[in-house]
Amino acid sequence: MGILNTGNIRISFYYLLLLIISSVLIQATQCYAQEQKQEAAVSPVSVLGKLSNAQTTILYNKLLEELSQYFVIKSQEQFQQAKENAFDLLDISQCTEDQCIRKIQEILQIENIFTLQLVQNDKDTQLTLSWIKLENKLVESDYCKSCTTLQLNQKISVLVQKILKSFQSIQEKTQAKPTAAIAPLITLGQISYTQKKLLSEELNRELTKYYTIIPDQEFIKAREKTFETLDIEQCTEDQCIRKIQEILKVDSIFTLQAVKEGVDI
Repeated sequence: MGILNTGNIRISFYYLLLLIISSVLIQATQCYAQEQKQEAAVSPVSVLGKLSNAQTTILYNKLLEELSQYFVIKSQEQFQQAKENAFDLLDISQCTEDQCIRKIQEILQIENIFTLQLVQNDKDTQLTLSWIKLENKLVESDYCKSCTTLQLNQKISVLVQKILKSFQSIQEKTQAKPTAAIAPLITLGQISYTQKKLLSEELNRELTKYYTIIPDQEFIKAREKTFETLDIEQCTEDQCIRKIQEILKVDSIFTLQAVKEGVDI
């Protein structure tokens, strides 16, 4: 497959490396891109200090805009109605902030509620964004000295990204990645050992971002066992791969083929 017909093997090889790794990772990136948005509600902004109604509305709308990229947001009317229902169902003594939020989650049948608190002291403003989920609560704060409304708006964007990053970090620590195996590199043509090694290592490095990779030795053992189990006639490429998947109990198997023709790979 000709990638860059310049006669420069080194440039051709590294350009190939970039394109192959990108194409192999399409499966993983599409999975994330197509993930369905969850529902969420956003509580009215809580203000301590002398922020105007206009400023508060601008910041609330900015928060809605940022969160709507990642969630399906319940309307303000739906949230307000659920809040009133929560007050009716709970005694005053029971209705702490967390308990009321849990009740609102139950009424709206959602997992995610966001609250934004703005505290202004003289010309300085503290912004605190909370993400209350069923199982935990995440909080991120920022401080803005003598900020304009535009600057506060920018802080909202920063807070949303920070809290999403915190959640992603927690997920990575608590949730196991799907398992995968990588078949030995298949080559056609005179490809050097160094080039083969670089391709294999880069593929492994990129895939470990998304998968727990089974050791190479395990794949080789499973392949040998497959050859023992299946007749030669049965062992087409797809059938063998399925059998190896079954033996290793992995979600995915990745294969990479590099073909060199002349000076091009």
